[in-house]
Amino acid sequence: MDVFKIIVLFCNEKVELGECDADHISLITLFHALTEKISGTDDVPFEDLWVWAQLPWSGERLKVKTDRELVSVFMMFENRSLDIIVFEVETGCYIPTHPEVSSNAQPEPEPKMLDIEGGYQAIGWCDFEDETFNYEGDSEKDDDLDDEDGEGKDKQNNGGHIR
Repeated sequence: MDVFKIIVLFCNEKVELGECDADHISLITLFHALTEKISGTDDVPFEDLWVWAQLPWSGERLKVKTDRELVSVFMMFENRSLDIIVFEVETGCYIPTHPEVSSNAQPEPEPKMLDIEGGYQAIGWCDFEDETFNYEGDSEKDDDLDDEDGEGKDKQNNGGHIR
């Protein structure tokens, strides 16, 4: 197994972490070594970190999300007889997005709810309660026709059958 020199670009800084092989690397090991080199402490980072491997033969970078992908990067470099691997590590926050949302889509200014006719109607947060209870079944005008059992006078006069 080949041993690689590991360099990390982090916050516009070039950090040389030392040497490692594919048998002894993991994302947490990479993060731990980076934190120790930058801050001098051996704390494990608690923030979200994104990792990319620079691929010098293509000029691209590959996002590394799992230990398996990290070992795969080491194998790619070993197959090309390269001995230096450069990673880019960035901190970031996770903002969940719906899978259908593309980077070109404009965000909706107001939430949308299904209306009675089956279309969509944009409503604001301030009139949400008014719109929620604004439907025919919530009318109190026919409450005087109901008896205590919930049966209306018309139903009782018709033998319990609805006209």
